[in-house]
Amino acid sequence: MKEKVICYSKTGNTLSVARRLSESLGISCEEVKAYVDEKKQTLVSMIEIPSLDGVSRVYFGSPVHGFQMPVATKGYLNTFESFDGIEFVLFVTHFFPFSWLGGNQTLNQIRKLITQKGGIVLEQTSINWKSRKKEETIYNLIKRHTRK
Repeated sequence: MKEKVICYSKTGNTLSVARRLSESLGISCEEVKAYVDEKKQTLVSMIEIPSLDGVSRVYFGSPVHGFQMPVATKGYLNTFESFDGIEFVLFVTHFFPFSWLGGNQTLNQIRKLITQKGGIVLEQTSINWKSRKKEETIYNLIKRHTRK
């Protein structure tokens, strides 16, 4: 099974989680990069588009922007016609005090886009960057997927 960690990160928080996950799993970590990512944009110019060729599981991370999925995340996922048979483990990072203020909404938006294209979402994790439980949430995400 070929696995990969892929994330879009604007401030580096999501990327830091992705790198920790990638190191623990011993798999590659690739970053989605876009020229500009502002909430009011409807289209985004992509700089780096990580490939999914031969990948059977993706650990996919994204921040939350304005209570929803960033346009760069949507732009990346929309570059693919199909995710048939690819498993996804999703995680988002946000500063809102509660997941229902944007984390869950963003996860559900990403999940919908992936499942509409035949992907399988195995798990969703919302990481509140200001929470006292941030490290515990990250640790538990990594622990659930680290092979013994």
